[in-house]
Amino acid sequence: MEDVDERPYRIDRMLTQLIDATNFKECNAIILGVFEGCIPKPEESSFSLHEVILEKFKDFNIPIVYGYSFGHTENCCILPIGMNVIFDSATGTVISSSDKN
Repeated sequence: MEDVDERPYRIDRMLTQLIDATNFKECNAIILGVFEGCIPKPEESSFSLHEVILEKFKDFNIPIVYGYSFGHTENCCILPIGMNVIFDSATGTVISSSDKN
């Protein structure tokens, strides 16, 4: 997951809907992108994106990483939706499960 120029309260709402509407809790890991520009406006009293992510995934007992370069960033990689991958949380690497030998 990733997004651009959305404020944290909107990402909170999107994550709430996604978690409630899917079998998200069956994931083995969650990889989050950069979320460029996703900060509250200076005049807003708001949680930070980091706080939203911590709150939304606090009950998940799986690796969750943030800041991977995919989606709406320069020099991004492509992770197709539904693709099976192997994530090594010790090294932070992601490889296609079809590349596993």
